[in-house]
Formats: sequence, structure tokens, C-alpha cells
Amino acid sequence: TFLFSVILMLAEWLGVEIPKIINPVPASPLASETAYNIVKGFSTRSSFVLIFLCLLSELYVFTDPIVVDIFINEAGWSQTKYNAIMGGVVIACMMIGQVFGGMLGDRFGVREVSMIGFSLLALSNATLALISDYWTNTNLMVAYLCIRAVINGVAWICVIAVSMRLTFSKAGGSQFTAYMSMFNLSAVTAYLFTGEMIQRFDHITCLYIGAALTLFTVVLLWFIDPDEVDRVLEKRFGEEKEEFDGDFGERPAAWYEEGEPVVSGA
Repeated sequence: TFLFSVILMLAEWLGVEIPKIINPVPASPLASETAYNIVKGFSTRSSFVLIFLCLLSELYVFTDPIVVDIFINEAGWSQTKYNAIMGGVVIACMMIGQVFGGMLGDRFGVREVSMIGFSLLALSNATLALISDYWTNTNLMVAYLCIRAVINGVAWICVIAVSMRLTFSKAGGSQFTAYMSMFNLSAVTAYLFTGEMIQRFDHITCLYIGAALTLFTVVLLWFIDPDEVDRVLEKRFGEEKEEFDGDFGERPAAWYEEGEPVVSGA
């Protein structure tokens, strides 16, 4: 198809008259508007940088199968014990981290909290390599998993909040779904390299590499402005760049036109 297109372009450039072919299926105005809004949603600098963040943010998860192998074969845990702890107390700690991460993001900014969270997550990934002499200490390892889960919850809930802030309202479903799909693609790509990494490096080196890859997200977050879509596309900020108070998904009173009744959720 590409070669055929090049031949047609070359023929037209040489002066060959190419007959016009009318599309028998008329273009849908709704589809055209939706496509335009999706492209517009990704047109800001921060949204464009976020694409690379999504594709690189989960490369560190290639260490997940390695961590499982450490707990089963090195620490001496049974598969049942590992599943029970990961599916019980660790999940509870992650949920607590997500709740507190949301509160911290509202208080200090989702980008800033996410940067700190992923920095601590990189440190926690490297910590497992640093405490290799204590892998058989069950209490220490459970504490490590719980602390890492809290950090993981804080970091990820804030980076997802950044994705929500950089979603254009007129293309919300499609654009946000694209972000989440790219996160998943990053994880799948990382898992594909697990076997190759195990063959080339030992477990300790892999953990350090995973910690380094975690820092990609911190670097890219530095170039992201979570307010850019609101400011450039949504026009929700005034000339004095005052920030209106309102949660994602609700319409603050400051956005209503003068004389327009304010709809309350109560």
C-alpha cells in the first residue's frame, strides 16, 4: 500500500492525470469531530510527553517474575504462602497507599507527589537487592512488601491522576483509554525481556536495572505540566492563571456563566 501511494504521488508530480475516485461511503460528521478532538487532545506538549511516559513507565516490571523466584527459591516461601501474603496484607497496604496518595496529590500536586513516589519506588526496588543477606528473614521481607506496596499505591494513583488531568474532555473516553493501553503495552513489553535479562544477568543486577528503569518516569514527569490541557484546551484558567477549585469530573461554581444557575450535587 505504501509503495502504491508513492507511485501515485510520483506520477502526479510528473503530470500524469489521475482520475478522482469518490468515496461511496460519506464521512460521518460525528466520526470526523471525534477524530479531530482526539488529535487535539494529544496536541499539547504535556500530552505528547505523557505518551512516552506511558510507554516507558512499566519497563521495570520485568523484575516481577524475578521477585517471585527470589521469594520461592531463595527465601524459601511456599507458593501458597506467597499468594496469601500478596493477595491479603500487601493488597490492603496498596489500597491504603492509593487513598493517602490521592490526599497528598490534592494537597501538594499530583505531579510532585508522583515524582517523589516513583523515586521512592526506585529506591525500594533497589532495596531488595541491598538486603539480599536477609531474604530468609520472613518478618523483614513481609515488612518490605508492605512498605513497597504503600509506595507503589501512592506513585501510581498520582500518575493516573496526571493522565486524567491531561485528558481533553471532548475526547475523554478515547484519550484516557489510550493512556491506559500504553501503560499495559509497557508492562507486556517488559515481561517479554524477563527471560533474556535472567540469562544475561544475575538476580541482584536485574533488580538494580529495574530500579534504574523506574526513574524514567521521574525524568519525564519533570517536563509535564498537569494544568496544560485545562489552560490551553479547556480554557479553565483566567488571565491571572487563578486555579478554580473543583474535583475531576465536577463543574466548579467558578466555571458557570454569570446568571447561569449552579447545579449542586447535593
